[in-house]
Amino acid sequence: MTEAASDGEKHSCTEVPPASEAGAEQGATGVTREGSKAPKVGPLCAGNFPVALFRQTLLWPLVLDSEPDEGWFEKECNRLSGSEAWTLCEDPLELIPDEDGTGVYEEAVYFHDFVRNFLYRKDADAPMRVYSRNGPAALTAVIDGTERRFAVQHCALHLFELGVAILSLDLDFVSDAQDLTMADAQKIIDRLRRAYAPFWFGDRNPGYCPTEVFLDDEPCGLGRLETRSAALAALKKRSAGPDRLVEPLFPWWSRLLAPLAVAGSDAQPNPGAASFRQVLDERIPLMTTLQLAQLTPPDAHAPADPARVLELVSEGDWFRLAGADGADDHAYPYNPEFLRSRSDNLFYDRFMASPDTDRNGATRFLFMGYHFAAVGSGNFFRDYVAGHMRRHYRQMNLIAYLEFAALLMLSNRLSRAARLKDSEERRRAIITVEKDFLVFTHRYRFTGVSNQLQAREMFDQLRRSMGLDLLYKEVKEEIDTAAQFALAEEQHEQSETVLTLTEIATLGLVLSVIVGAFGMNIVVDTERWGLPGEIALFGLTVAILSGATALLLGAWPALSGERPGLVRVRRPLYVLTIIGFIMFFAVLIWEGFTSSGPIASADPPEASGGSAEHPKE
Repeated sequence: MTEAASDGEKHSCTEVPPASEAGAEQGATGVTREGSKAPKVGPLCAGNFPVALFRQTLLWPLVLDSEPDEGWFEKECNRLSGSEAWTLCEDPLELIPDEDGTGVYEEAVYFHDFVRNFLYRKDADAPMRVYSRNGPAALTAVIDGTERRFAVQHCALHLFELGVAILSLDLDFVSDAQDLTMADAQKIIDRLRRAYAPFWFGDRNPGYCPTEVFLDDEPCGLGRLETRSAALAALKKRSAGPDRLVEPLFPWWSRLLAPLAVAGSDAQPNPGAASFRQVLDERIPLMTTLQLAQLTPPDAHAPADPARVLELVSEGDWFRLAGADGADDHAYPYNPEFLRSRSDNLFYDRFMASPDTDRNGATRFLFMGYHFAAVGSGNFFRDYVAGHMRRHYRQMNLIAYLEFAALLMLSNRLSRAARLKDSEERRRAIITVEKDFLVFTHRYRFTGVSNQLQAREMFDQLRRSMGLDLLYKEVKEEIDTAAQFALAEEQHEQSETVLTLTEIATLGLVLSVIVGAFGMNIVVDTERWGLPGEIALFGLTVAILSGATALLLGAWPALSGERPGLVRVRRPLYVLTIIGFIMFFAVLIWEGFTSSGPIASADPPEASGGSAEHPKE
């Protein structure tokens, strides 16, 4: 018996009731199947429930760590196909071997046709590729000094062209090696899912994590998480860039993902390989299938009653199972009133134990966003519900986590785009995110997966527990706002361009009049002045053109503020203006000293009443 089960009064739970008290078919309600009153039996402690089947399916969503390059999907698929660790699953429908009663056929027909086209498409243009890992066959985790051995039923990598990858790891507890209670299962659920250490007890004990994991009996060690100081040093290296802190992953996750490059992994990425990162905290999302063994009936001839086991599970343990919290010395993991106030979406009780329904199929489904669980007892749960968890409900969770990860990825990409300084580059990045969001909405997002009533109810409850509709609305508003800003910015720049052209045209008109006037010898008579006159005219023209242009740039705040390159041109224009005036006045002064009457308006040398050639008679 565990520590949690040894203090029944403190935990508000009891030991297994003796036959004389409980009755053949009595549960925690205090009413027998026949309706007669009987002494009420309180809920049992978690350590009193032996486990008949314990399965964990971890679904770890990862996203691209940078903007997707052109053709990255095919390059990454070719790299995975060429590795010895992964094998491309030619037909995703056959990822899990067929089983009687809950096999390939039952899984496929469970979904809408458009969902099947997404999940099981196998042509070259499919938006998803599925890879099956070649080993390991077993995983052993050391949790609180006890080895817990699991058979690896399958390890798969779902790679999506959108920029998301989901690692799927299906583990079955090996019951031949040791007995397991519900309290043990609660602790395993809480500990095994950790991708990295969330905190430390001292310097050498990562909190609420396995202390060692063996893959096919090969120890993985703790790597950079051997000590807190080593983990802190790895965190401070900022291996993903000066603005990024990346948590070092446990080595067993790095080995299972290799050669996929993931931030925080021990493995060094190959040059040119796509790099991924996780979008959640250290708790990897998971699914739990928990079949509780039937308690010994008080009457050997009494019929089996699987529902009785579920009726004896305490309220606090239901909350623990839903929240993936480990067993401890208290009746509730958190304040019970707080938990009850937030429990509307935690449980799906269509098949929960009831005196008025079939008690052989008693099952309770639990939803906590990051944890989806099915708890039941009896042959129906083992033969059907457990198979549905491995197949039907795993696909439902895969679709939900794909949407969750994709929305967070798109929101992050939009934030990176908003930080770009160059307006044109920023607009292109925002438009790319908007286009990818449109593709995601129409190709990867599903608000319904099946026409069956139970599937619709469960998928809706799963989406609510993850807050997918609210998250989708928030990301859509972010993208719409950014796209509207980009459009307004582009229109503003276009209007500025039109204004610039208008100003230039106006200036050109004025300058053309000035140049035309100079060409008519109004200011300087170049025919009489010769070369000095041409120099004076050139200098005056350069001075007026350069000065007018510089004054225009300085008097137009919008243009000077938005175009620093044009503002820098003003200084050389002023220099040209000064040089032009110097040339003009220098010629005037020189002509003044060398001759009289250099001005073009001076009278020609002629006598009164006639010209020099034809004197007046």
